[in-house]
Amino acid sequence: MEEGTVLLDWIFETSVAKYPQNIAIESSQQAFTYKEVDEMANQLAGWLQRQGVQPEAKVVIWLPRSPEVYIAMLAVLKAGGAYIPLDPELPVARVNFILKDSDAKVLISSERFLRQIEAQPEATTMFLFDSDVDKLTSFSTQKPIVGNRNGKDLCYIIYTSGSSGEPKGVLLEHRNVVNYIKAAKQIYDVDENQRILQGFSVAFDASVEEIWMAFASGATLVVGTFDIMRSGDRFASVLNNLGITFLSCAPTLLSMVKEDIPSLKTLIFGGEVCSPDIAHRWCRKSRTVFNTYGPTEAAVIATYSVLQPDVPVTIGKQLPGYSVYIVDENLQPVGAGVEGEIIIGGESVARGYLHRDDLTKAKFIETDRFDYKNQRYYHTGDLAKYADDGNIVFLGRSDAQVKVRGFRVELTEIEGLLMKFNGVQAAAVALNIETQQLAAYTVMQNNEEPDRETIAKLLRIKLPYYMIPATLDVVPELPMTSSQKIDRKRLPLPQTPLTFSSESEIKEPVTDLEKAMVEVMSRNFGRDDISMSDHFFNDLGGHSLLAAVIVSEMRQNTMFENMSVVDIYKHPVLSDLAGELEKKKPRAATQHMKKKRDIYTPPKWKYFTCVFAQGVSMFFLLLLFGIEWLGPFFVYSYYYQADNGVFDSLATMLWMYFALLPILSCFAIGFKWAVIGKIKPGKYKMWSSYYFRFWIVDKVINICPVTYFTGTSIMNAFLRMLGAKIGKNVYINTSAISVFDLLEVGDNASICTDTHLRGYTIADGYLYIGKITVEKDCFVGTRCCLAPDTRMEANSSIEDLTLVSEGTVIPVNEHWGGSPAEKIYENKVQSSRKLWSFRNSFLFFVSIFIIPLITMLAYFPGLMLITHLDYISEHYHFLWTTIGVGFSFVVLLTLIIVFLKWSMLGNIKEGKYPVNSFFYYKKWFFDQLMKLSLQVIGTLYTTLYLQIWFKMLGVKMGKRVEISTVEFISPDLLETGNECFLADSVSVGASHVRNGYITIAKARIGNRTFVGNSAVVSPGTRLGDDVLVGVLSKMNPENLPAADGTSWFGSPAVFLPKRDINHEFSAERTYKPTRKLFVQRYVIEFFRVVLPSTLFITCAALITNVVSYLQVEKSLWELFLVFPFLYLGAAILGTLVTALLKWIVIGKYKPARKPLWSNYVWRSELITGIYENFLVLFFLNLLTGTPFIKYPLRLLGCKIGKRVCMFTTQITEFDLVRMGDDVTVNDNCTLQTHLFEDRVMKMSYVDIADKCSVGGMSVVLYDSKMETNSVLHPLSVLMKSETLPADTEFVGAPAKSI
Repeated sequence: MEEGTVLLDWIFETSVAKYPQNIAIESSQQAFTYKEVDEMANQLAGWLQRQGVQPEAKVVIWLPRSPEVYIAMLAVLKAGGAYIPLDPELPVARVNFILKDSDAKVLISSERFLRQIEAQPEATTMFLFDSDVDKLTSFSTQKPIVGNRNGKDLCYIIYTSGSSGEPKGVLLEHRNVVNYIKAAKQIYDVDENQRILQGFSVAFDASVEEIWMAFASGATLVVGTFDIMRSGDRFASVLNNLGITFLSCAPTLLSMVKEDIPSLKTLIFGGEVCSPDIAHRWCRKSRTVFNTYGPTEAAVIATYSVLQPDVPVTIGKQLPGYSVYIVDENLQPVGAGVEGEIIIGGESVARGYLHRDDLTKAKFIETDRFDYKNQRYYHTGDLAKYADDGNIVFLGRSDAQVKVRGFRVELTEIEGLLMKFNGVQAAAVALNIETQQLAAYTVMQNNEEPDRETIAKLLRIKLPYYMIPATLDVVPELPMTSSQKIDRKRLPLPQTPLTFSSESEIKEPVTDLEKAMVEVMSRNFGRDDISMSDHFFNDLGGHSLLAAVIVSEMRQNTMFENMSVVDIYKHPVLSDLAGELEKKKPRAATQHMKKKRDIYTPPKWKYFTCVFAQGVSMFFLLLLFGIEWLGPFFVYSYYYQADNGVFDSLATMLWMYFALLPILSCFAIGFKWAVIGKIKPGKYKMWSSYYFRFWIVDKVINICPVTYFTGTSIMNAFLRMLGAKIGKNVYINTSAISVFDLLEVGDNASICTDTHLRGYTIADGYLYIGKITVEKDCFVGTRCCLAPDTRMEANSSIEDLTLVSEGTVIPVNEHWGGSPAEKIYENKVQSSRKLWSFRNSFLFFVSIFIIPLITMLAYFPGLMLITHLDYISEHYHFLWTTIGVGFSFVVLLTLIIVFLKWSMLGNIKEGKYPVNSFFYYKKWFFDQLMKLSLQVIGTLYTTLYLQIWFKMLGVKMGKRVEISTVEFISPDLLETGNECFLADSVSVGASHVRNGYITIAKARIGNRTFVGNSAVVSPGTRLGDDVLVGVLSKMNPENLPAADGTSWFGSPAVFLPKRDINHEFSAERTYKPTRKLFVQRYVIEFFRVVLPSTLFITCAALITNVVSYLQVEKSLWELFLVFPFLYLGAAILGTLVTALLKWIVIGKYKPARKPLWSNYVWRSELITGIYENFLVLFFLNLLTGTPFIKYPLRLLGCKIGKRVCMFTTQITEFDLVRMGDDVTVNDNCTLQTHLFEDRVMKMSYVDIADKCSVGGMSVVLYDSKMETNSVLHPLSVLMKSETLPADTEFVGAPAKSI
């Protein structure tokens, strides 16, 4: 076997190995797991092998819609053979022709089915599922061994209509179909949680898409029984009740379905031309709708487009691995707007036609003129042209082939049969586009009348139901083109039913119900001669789709509102149907009322009382916050100015520093119990006394250096003292915890970094507080969010970037993922080793004091210099030294971190290490240093200087890389290609801790790959070249490594087939800047790196300068009381300076597009750096949750309404943020007014109307709107140009309506 060969049955077997207990096939009351299906197929394969089935041998499958169809298919493949699927409604004469033409070894069917249709197929060997199943018991449930298989073996044969009057078999090899499946998995969002309807006839190759998208993903294939497919107006509710998430169908099927199917996430149109009305009616923000095109000869489909409202419908562009061109008669590619024929090349092009070498030679060519390599192409005979954007516009057939409800029909085959009847001189058949019915036309000899009954009878014997014309009209002559071909466009409108007789008597409708029914029938059939004695199918030429259309229209009349399409099947004669409908007349109507949300607006007195309390408490918070980072320097300055000498002053300063951390921690614990006591679940009004107490306790605890405790045994002890119930051997690497008394974590549980366990959310004017329970042996990945009132039961787990929504319970042993979370698979029972050793706990304790001290080592020499200069100078000349001190601080801290990294860790190797090992301690220490760097020198990130530092740390970095505020990296394990872009807050390779081990692995980012804001690149992720991973997105492991040129969005990320790619700016301004641009950027970014720390140090120096004057008259304790007022003054000054710089350097932000390598972008990033790394850290973080935060933001340009409650500062282009009254923006969410896709800064407005709520960790992208009273839940994304309607709630990435 050739290296790299993959066979179709292997794909199924891979899913069996991964998901043995997943339901593979479901039908009515039956359900079979992957393991069960595999074992049954293996037994049948053994039996087939004994009958001589081997590679290239054919087996016909003729069964009703049932699980046995797919088991038979798999069995044939496992035996090495090729299957031929037939429609259960196929005439026996056509079945016999196929058996003979294909020289099939075996026919697989069922005795009951053959008895029902009274058929006697001419097959020498048959396997009947219902009567022969006992024959299989002696065969092994293991797969039989088949030698000498390869990808060029025949896989299946699809018989399509043939121009010779007989059907022709298209030969598909394993490699053809496998190539298609690989391509389809890149564009469709399919995983093991999907439920896929198998609705197409298995004789139509679109069924391959349904069957193998399920089997290749471990998903459930739901058999589209006749009851389902002919449910008419109930089709939507039937599919929704079945939980169907993936549907592939002909557009006509949904044209008469008026209700939406909310469960449907992926909808694929194919098989016939898709009208704009149908396409756009089914588009939803929570659903991806595809329009596809492709012939059987190219393995299902070859092109696709993603449909969007108000965008013209096209068949898009080629699938990955396919080559699609539009050519003229000389096989030359045509330009945009020029009509030509579609040809298809690539690995999916079929072998050819069975026993039709002449046709194979005519339709399949081999050439190297397109891809400069010899490749086979298929002449489709379809006409198309390129749109201006490169998408393909389908124009129709160049020959006499059409698609009827998904089936390909050669009109000449029907015409050839008509020509065999006596008296028929010429015949033509056309497709009526409006009714999707075939219309036949004959020219009769000597003006004879055709024998309609004989013609209809023979056509029903010879042809499948979808090929039987609904009408037959006699015409004097057939219109012809200049090339002497039938001009089907000029054929008259069809008039006469196939079985019409001029001698038959029309039975007129009598009752009101009958008249109303016939009126609808007449309109849809385009006839005014309908009789109550007519048979809907035989006389009128109706079909299942038209039945559904008519039922849907009839139900608009109240007398028919209880009607079902099943009524037409049960009572096809119109008089009988009318009698049934008389019984079903409705008796009464029901009304539905919409539940209204409880939205609270506080009275003014309550609001202002809370605001006053917050204002007073702000001085208390400023004292605590200022002392935490400035206290030691404050003490040093005081004692030095008092002539105590350098060494005595340093000794006093260090004493205070080492005492400060435990004092603040103990104070925070005592403060919590004194102010709020035990936090209780409930619904509390905003701006109430309880909200104030909850807010101030949260602030005090966050001032405490709790972030240094994360990932250590100290964190567990600290949380227990705050009231949390923390079990034994627990790992918690997050500080985003607020409702301590309501947090319960069981033994051996593991909670990874940046996960939010806040336990509260604010919406609709209320503070909602709820319990969070993480039971024993649970695992919580990176950057997850557990909402209030959630529970993870024992040994359950969630992936990175997962939202466990309010009220959700994850059952025992289940693994969930995504936003919102959904089940992925079952966990195995796992054992855990001891996490914490005495040695490591002692090292953690010591290191908690050392890590902040490292910051002091970097900035303290500069501050000492300023103190000394201030001491000897009467003026403020020392302020000029602050920029040098700021520069030295950045340089010293980066060098210290580099030194400690290499001296402690050396070259980090991927692997699995015990948490109680010395390696874990060293890795934890380094991770804390990197977190520290983001806090105090975060402005270095996003600049060219960062690349120098990262390379010093060991990152393998390509050329012209852009890296913003990436988090949790292991430098030696990050490898980036050339010109890639990692946006703000991207988590790259954050290590996982589970069962007592830390796991770290490489992350590889390809050339020109873009990873969006707040995305998570999990350990072991490989992203190819030119890949886009969107905002707040995480790749599904099944899609890794991410293929070159693909785009992904969401959690889990779904494939985005098309996106808006920038072509506006040159490579010089995006990817290939000149040396001059490099120099300019280095200069501007120098100030971005230095100014925030300079302003920080300036404010600190001014505070100590004032203290030096006051200390003459005041004691140290009195100065501490004055300190918050001095800090507030410095903060107000810093706010004014930041605002002034913003208006001078940028002015007013306006919607625009600016290339990365432009002066505007660098100036904007300079202001963002000052805001985020000075103003936010120095002051604004304290103001979150209060109305006071809106004033500095308004000064910067934001439009913020009354009583807004903001727990986030993540705003950049201030003038583009517009918020109404009573808006709530929860913790750590981002109002993202710009993105940097394709290295172009695209900016626009974010509009949030009155009384809206944005959940914690969510991202609201530019050009989006939240209408009044709308809610975006936590860890969700509001996409570009998306609008949340008023009074709605959305959740997820991407956001979906609740």
